[in-house]
Parts: sequence; structure tokens; C-alpha cells
Amino acid sequence: MRESKKLFINISFFLVLTFIPAGNLSALYFSGDGLGFPENTEVRQRYYKQMTGTNKEALSLLPDFVVIESTGVRVNFFTVKEGGNLYFCFSHGQDLNYEKGEKGSYIIKRSLDYTDDENMGITQIKIFIKNDDNSFLRLRKGANNDSILDIELFGRLIQSDIRVPLSLSELTVSSFERLAELTSSYVDWNFYISDYRKLYGQDVRVLSETIKPLLGFLQDSDDGSIDKDGSFVYIDSLKQQNGDGGLNCSGFAKWVIDGIYKPVTGTNIDIAYLKEKHYELRGNKWSARLEGLDPYFGLDWTRNLAYEILKLTEPEAPITAVDVKNLRYHEYRENIGYPVSDLKTVLYELAVKYPQNFYLGSLNSKSEDPPYLRVHTHVVVIFPYIDMKGDFQIDIYSRNKKIDLEFLKANWKDNFIHLVKVEAATRFEPSGIDFNPVLRR
Repeated sequence: MRESKKLFINISFFLVLTFIPAGNLSALYFSGDGLGFPENTEVRQRYYKQMTGTNKEALSLLPDFVVIESTGVRVNFFTVKEGGNLYFCFSHGQDLNYEKGEKGSYIIKRSLDYTDDENMGITQIKIFIKNDDNSFLRLRKGANNDSILDIELFGRLIQSDIRVPLSLSELTVSSFERLAELTSSYVDWNFYISDYRKLYGQDVRVLSETIKPLLGFLQDSDDGSIDKDGSFVYIDSLKQQNGDGGLNCSGFAKWVIDGIYKPVTGTNIDIAYLKEKHYELRGNKWSARLEGLDPYFGLDWTRNLAYEILKLTEPEAPITAVDVKNLRYHEYRENIGYPVSDLKTVLYELAVKYPQNFYLGSLNSKSEDPPYLRVHTHVVVIFPYIDMKGDFQIDIYSRNKKIDLEFLKANWKDNFIHLVKVEAATRFEPSGIDFNPVLRR
């Protein structure tokens, strides 16, 4: 075994913020500083008469840049004509791309060939709720002069067909806060919009940023991991590796967990514990015949890793307590998890609800041969968090490398990921890396 000097990284001195739980409408944060949700009602009211006037009046509107004196909110107003429609854009961005998602921006669509007197030709209102092109509200005409609200988050329809007791023309000049009040019985607005300056959970971001520069010290090795005493071994045989040693995807996940486990216990986790198979939790009579091929290895391994951390504070908790389930907007499939295609909104829900946690993921796909089991073949480590600008971020690590979500989705298209939760720590001690000199914080 090669000798490894210790690197103790104490990250407790980083800022820890207070999280305001979702669900209280009064906690919605409207502000002009860019962190809250900027209101542009005053500017929409200023142009309403021309927007709903004759086609000539509507088409004659010129671009304008307005700073609302009372809040300091900046509004970039311009129009875009496409076919028989005219779009009135109240953007908080800097350019004239009306499809670019800027939090608080409104796009009001008017038909230039209309007979709808109630809405004065307005057929749709789009409101961006994130700095993201695919996160917005869509308001459309309902029955009896009311409106219908749909909510898309990162390209996924989360809620739909919510009745709003105002017409589109009335919503054109109403504040966003008024819209939120009218729909608060059906929409948890603090799930979508919060004062992120008060969001607890910076330990997740800091832990990820601590791990990132250490990746260059790690080497790749099939079936490679680090055992309890710091030796590089092979997971299957537990025999010591030759040379400097390296990690595979499962070994890397263990390396991350060991980094927060060892400062508490003084040792790494014993691989023998992590190889334990939980027949009582997963499998069936068909899979029992294939246990020699370890179809559930990633599921058992990630559960066991997360459970070793949970037992440090909750020794009586069942192992299933680490599973990510019972989400509000996503359906969990037992021992399978969630569609990879939905992973961004799954992680967003987790980041808002449990900002203190990061996650181990076991990617699984259906085997090509009978009995067509879901085989867990790859493990990733995921850090979702809200940054200091209020934007949602995801850091994903796979086999000693940082990858992006789109890469993961492209390579695991139409497959699933099972997630287990781990609370981020304020101290990280990496194993298997030689540092000179020893760093202490």
C-alpha cells in the first residue's frame, strides 16, 4: 500500500444561509435587485392602450428602455411581428431575443386579425419564471372571460389547466403578485420563486467545489476502489491493485463518501459492507437466477454508501430511509427511480426541498435478453444547488470526471436513475492522494 498524506479540508467557515420553506405566499420575493422576481407592471400599463388599440397603433410602437424609478427594475421593451401575430416583449434581458428566458420577462401575444372584444386581440401571455428559456408560465383564454394557466419548468410541464379568474386583457395590466395571489390555492409559488439569499444549502456547492480540483489527482481503473485502510484494491476480489491504483465509477462514489466519513470515524468504509446484497428489498424469482451477474450492484452499492453516512447520526434508521421518493411533482418507481429525461426537474425539487443534500445515482436500463431485468450498471455523484444569483446549478461527477447533464441524458436516453440522499458535510478528507505540503484550513 502506498503511503498517502492527509488533506483535511474544513469548509465550515463558508456562508450558511437560512432556508425559508415553500408554501407561504407572503414569503414570495419581489425586488429590483435581480435576486428576487422583478415586476414590470408599470411599463405594461403604460403601453396597454396602444397594445390593444388598432393594428396601426400596435404596429407603430417603438422599442424603449425603461428604468422603474421606485424599484430600479430595468425593462427592455420591443415588439416582434411574425405572420398574423404581434408580440409585445417586456424583457429584463439585454438583447432583442424574445425567446430568451430572463426571470420576470413578459411576452404578450396579440392577433392582428381578431374579433375577440373581451381580450382586445390578446391570445396568450408568457412569463419567464427563471433565467432559463424553458421555464415559464403560459396564460391562455379560458371560458367565461377567465384564463387558464400552465407551468413549464426546465422544459417539463409541471402543472396545467389552472383557472385564473381574470381575462387575458386584465392580466396584461395586473401585477405578477396579483396573479400569484389568485392562484395560491393551486400553485406553491415558493417552489418556483423564492428569496434565494435566504436559502440554506451552501455546503452542497462548497463540497462540490472542493472535490472538483482534486479530480486531476485520481486515476481510472476498472473495478477499482479504496479499502478501509486506504489501499487501492479491486472491488470483486479485494486484491490490491498494482502501481499507483485507480477508481471506477463505484470506487469514485466511495471516495467521495469516504471523504466525509473518515473525519468522523477515523477510517474509510469497509468494502465488505458495501457489497452486501439486499434481497429483501429488490429482485424476484426471475432475477434470483441472475444474482451471480450482480444486476443490482449499483443499487445496493449506492444504498449502502448513503446508509453508512446516515447511521452516523441515525443508527436505528432503516436502509430505505436513504431512498429518494415521495416527491410532489415526480413519480418514483421502486428500485428503479426516475426517468433520466426528468432528472433536471427532479433535482430542482430536491434542491428546493432538501438544500442540505447531495445524491448518489444508480443508472439502470432494461437488459436485452430475457427476463429483461432493469440492470444497474453505472454510478454517478450529483450536487444540485441554488447559486447566489438564485439560479439552479447541477454538478455531476462520473468515474473521476465532471460531466454535464445533457451528456448524461444523451448517453442514458429512455433509461432510469435511482437516487439516494447524503447530507453534505463541512469537512472533507480525500483518501489515496499524496499532497505535499499538507494543507489545513
